[in-house]
Amino acid sequence: MLLIPNISNLESSIKQLNPNRIYVENIRAILETTTKMAKLVCRTAVNKGYFKEMYSLECPNDSCNTVVASYDSLKSIPKFIECENCKLDGRLKYIYGADEMKVVKYYKYMRNDN
Repeated sequence: MLLIPNISNLESSIKQLNPNRIYVENIRAILETTTKMAKLVCRTAVNKGYFKEMYSLECPNDSCNTVVASYDSLKSIPKFIECENCKLDGRLKYIYGADEMKVVKYYKYMRNDN
């Protein structure tokens, strides 16, 4: 059973978050609903132009794990990505295949009309 979220305060609550990095978990917590419903809300927000889907790549190095880059589509992710943090730390390996990196989907809030 899906819990129907109360969306009356959704927009004002979202504005209190970092509008450039909104995760499904943020929406789930704000709406006090299930993850499945929060994903549906995010997809609907994308379709209505409120959110834009984004993807970040995390460095696979266990002692780094930094966000290396963000992209607005999976297709725009290059095959190889340089981790500037690993490079500055003097690590021998600082160029990684995109398939080695953890891809994290998040959303960017696109409406700024008050």
